[in-house]
Amino acid sequence: MLIPSVAFKNSGSSFFGQKPFRLILPDLLDLYKYLEAYIDKHRGVLLGRAKDPGTFFVKTVKFVEMSDRLF
Repeated sequence: MLIPSVAFKNSGSSFFGQKPFRLILPDLLDLYKYLEAYIDKHRGVLLGRAKDPGTFFVKTVKFVEMSDRLF
């Protein structure tokens, strides 16, 4: 899993060096199966009509409506 350094409060620290944080998750208790199910099925339901930001974790989804169009 790659987490962009800007996702962290101290993203400018020397620990990150403006590079993403890499975390290798072992496939304990079928973790990968559940991650795939989230990405393939559940994520779209949770995002609704919002554009997918392309990150694994999504803090909030905001809509701006103008007439009949969603942006």
